[in-house]
Formats: sequence, C-alpha cells, structure tokens
Amino acid sequence: MSGVTQSISSDFIEHVRLALNLSVSYFRSGKGARQKTNGYTPHAFPAYVSAVAFVEARVNEVCLGPMARAAFSESPLWSIRDDTVEKMELKTKLIVVSHLLFGSSFREGVAPFQDFSTLVRIRNDVTHWKMDFAEPKYLPPLVQRGIAISHPDSKSGHGDYPWPSKLSTLQGIRWAHNVACQILRALHQLVPAEKQTEFDFLIAGAEEISEQAIEKALAIPHSPIENA
Repeated sequence: MSGVTQSISSDFIEHVRLALNLSVSYFRSGKGARQKTNGYTPHAFPAYVSAVAFVEARVNEVCLGPMARAAFSESPLWSIRDDTVEKMELKTKLIVVSHLLFGSSFREGVAPFQDFSTLVRIRNDVTHWKMDFAEPKYLPPLVQRGIAISHPDSKSGHGDYPWPSKLSTLQGIRWAHNVACQILRALHQLVPAEKQTEFDFLIAGAEEISEQAIEKALAIPHSPIENA
C-alpha cells in the first residue's frame, strides 16, 4: 500500500534496553569482571551505537518530517537544502534544527549536551574502529563517574584492562540510554509552549532507567529492568 509510513526510532532505544537486560543475564552467569552494579559486558558497543541512532532517527522523524513543516511552515530551516541538513554531523544538526525551528538551542558545554557529545564520540570511535592502543581522553572521566571501569589494582602498578573493555560496561549502557532520553527531553523543552503537545512524540519512550532498577534486576532472578 502506498502512502503509509511508520516510526522506526523506538526500535533503537528498545535495542539498548535489550542490551541492558542481556548484560544483567551475563552478570548472573558469573562471567566478566564485576564491580558492584557495574562490570564488563559484551553488549555495550552495539548499545552505544543504537542510543545515538535513536536520537538521530527521532529528530529526523519529528523535526524534519511533515508535522514540523506544518507546525512551523515559515521556519528558515526549510530554505536549507534537505541533503545539506542530512549531511550535518548530529551535534551540529541538533543545534541548527532547534535554533531555526524553535528559536532556541542547546548550550554545548553543559548537560545534557556535554554528555551527548561524549556519547557521539564513542559511537564514532566504535563505527570507525582502528584498534588503537591509546585510551581516548573521554575515558578517565567516565571511570571516575563509575560509568566505565578499571582494574581495582591498576593504581598500584597492576596492569589495567584494555580500554575497550573498560568502556564495555553495564553502567555504560544505562548511561547511554539515559543520555539519549535526556537530550530528547531537553529538545522537547525548547519547543514553544503553545506547540509542545504537538511534539510530544519527541519524548515517547524516553524514560530514564534508575540505579535502583539495576540493583533490583541484579538481585531478583529473571527480573527485567524497568524504566524509572
């Protein structure tokens, strides 16, 4: 049937949640290094890619589709060639689209845009993998925040984990999931108040996952992770 379409953005965030549940099962099996509610999981890198894909797909669906063209028909955004917008790096697209469509935009050096910028860098490193030995500069802050891990004895001269393993964590997946949800919620807040309801699909399914939800899932066998 022609003239029929659907959203696919929700599939990406559901994949992130699937990766989180698979990681909980991996923990229960006793595999991988574990540090309280964090530790290594083989499911993190696909989850990072999917978290960014969720944001880009949702922004394209809602802010560059027919609904936005109808709601903001006079926006200068529509004077830019479609292929020019499509080729923009995602962080640039978020800033340009929100500014031209809603008249307001993100502050780059503060949350959630700062964390989203890190997530995009991780996605880029994963999708353009070169097997580099040097740790990326964003990794130590993520270790300090309990998102990534390091070997417990690394500060006393013990060799550390390879940096991809330090980044491949359960809490990393939760962080990526929540950052993706936060950036969409922040974008929704930029929509003029009189039109926000029309753009509620921006935040459909964008509920964060709490630390308590992880603790519960790890403590109760066969318990799936629930959104906060």
